[in-house]
Amino acid sequence: MTCSDILNQERQPVPDLNQTTSSQADLTRKYARSGHPSIEELMAAQGVTFPRDPRDFLGDFWPEEESIDDFLAALQDCRGH
Repeated sequence: MTCSDILNQERQPVPDLNQTTSSQADLTRKYARSGHPSIEELMAAQGVTFPRDPRDFLGDFWPEEESIDDFLAALQDCRGH
């Protein structure tokens, strides 16, 4: 797989981060005068949880049938070497 193959793959839609939700507007009003919310408050407001299992961080971005050598060759190709 070459760099151009990777770039030509079908791309997933990206959410519009500039779109304001009502919960974001509520947070903006809440902290407009008092400062920034804590990490815990942000996590609760956004419904985010922290993964407890390190395996949750593993990505599935490279086909199993390709070796690490293929990956490194593709990486060098992307970097223009």
